[in-house]
Amino acid sequence: MSDPDSYTVGWICALPIEFVAAQSLLDERHEPLASRSPGDINSYTLGSIGNHRVVIAINEYGTTEAASVARDMLGSFRNIRIGLMVGIGSGAPSRRNDIRLGDVVVGAGRDGNGGVLQYDFTRTIQDQAFQVTGVLNQPPAILSAAISNIRAQYETHGHQLEQTITSLIQRNPRLQKRYSRPPQDKDRLYQPSATHTPQGWLNCADCGDDPLRVHIRPPRQALDDDPAVHYGLIASANQPVRDAVTRDRLATRREVLCFDTEAAGLMSHFPCVVIRGICDYADTHSNDVWQGYAAMTAAAYAKDLLLRIPAERIEAENPVSLAPPPADGNNQPGATPQNRTRYWIIIEQDSLDVVTSDITRYEALREALSNWSLQELPLLQWTGGEESRSTYITVATNAETLLQRHGLKIRRDIDAWAYVQSAESVDALSPRDKALFLGMYAGYHFAGPYAAGWARAGRIISTMSWLMEYMAVE
Repeated sequence: MSDPDSYTVGWICALPIEFVAAQSLLDERHEPLASRSPGDINSYTLGSIGNHRVVIAINEYGTTEAASVARDMLGSFRNIRIGLMVGIGSGAPSRRNDIRLGDVVVGAGRDGNGGVLQYDFTRTIQDQAFQVTGVLNQPPAILSAAISNIRAQYETHGHQLEQTITSLIQRNPRLQKRYSRPPQDKDRLYQPSATHTPQGWLNCADCGDDPLRVHIRPPRQALDDDPAVHYGLIASANQPVRDAVTRDRLATRREVLCFDTEAAGLMSHFPCVVIRGICDYADTHSNDVWQGYAAMTAAAYAKDLLLRIPAERIEAENPVSLAPPPADGNNQPGATPQNRTRYWIIIEQDSLDVVTSDITRYEALREALSNWSLQELPLLQWTGGEESRSTYITVATNAETLLQRHGLKIRRDIDAWAYVQSAESVDALSPRDKALFLGMYAGYHFAGPYAAGWARAGRIISTMSWLMEYMAVE
């Protein structure tokens, strides 16, 4: 088993697609931890890049969740010296910045200000208000220096990001479909007035390529970097921007290059550099066609950045210290989404880590979950009576068998979930979590022969729903 104190680089992802890209770029993969700090339910992949020992962690969408995963990681890996936040984001192209899908944006500030702008965008419909709430600090000096170095190198000699990705996919053909570069005709920057056609909601098939609707951009030339790497301001909040008017206004007034939904919440707890692969243009035409490749370009840049930092320079840094959490009720024990999942997710975390850190097993599980949702979920049509309860339990039993077949272990305390945990206050939970909590509590007190099986079935179905969302199963 790996020694947690030997790891000095913390790499945080927000989505499974980013997690796969990150771990695929490791030079070597290590054994999992023998133990972790109490309460840490992050998923980890351990390995090395060059002479650096790297821990890759994943969290769910949202600024609070990103901060929580950083705190948990630093609790289990107390020798982390530098941090990276690597994943996908939405680009803000302008006349000054020719940002295209698949490009990389690195959060880098000017005049002593940081590279991440925290904002409050309370509405995501067209042309709503945007309120800046702060500019976060610069990345640690060692990372800022490495960024300056790699920027000069790329400017002079170009980069090898595309070659790195191509070579990786050749070694692992399973990544070809989702992580290779899409055709160039899938990169369309629509005019702000050209909103998405609902009939083509999956892929903009009906949105057209009329010059009155689409910006016509010349192809990049042989000596141009493609993907290009941009350095500047990343705007971050807990909601995605899907508004071309706001995007263009901020690109002009604030020189924002990219939008994301995790960096601000993370950087207030975990000083790091933020690296984003551009997967859409923050408009109504956003889809997932470019997400895999964008995750790869960001991860490839992050790896190249690490390779340019001598290991002894990182060792000379002080370990990252935990910033205190905000003084509000959302940070009380039992209130964070990670803690809440313990009440209703039946999978043992260590077994989930093992499966999701293996690309072949990860994709096999995603396919099985997709088939299950098509074949089994339609059976859950509640009509009342014992027949419906019996069907529900049968579907749940099949789901539990699927989980075990793919190497996921079922928690031993599943049948011990009972009254003592239901005493936990539910006032701070979201409506969805509160409904789940109270629903399963009621299940345990349901009168009749199906009482115990009914409650267990509810936990299994809830777990399947969470797992499909966690693994981005459509």
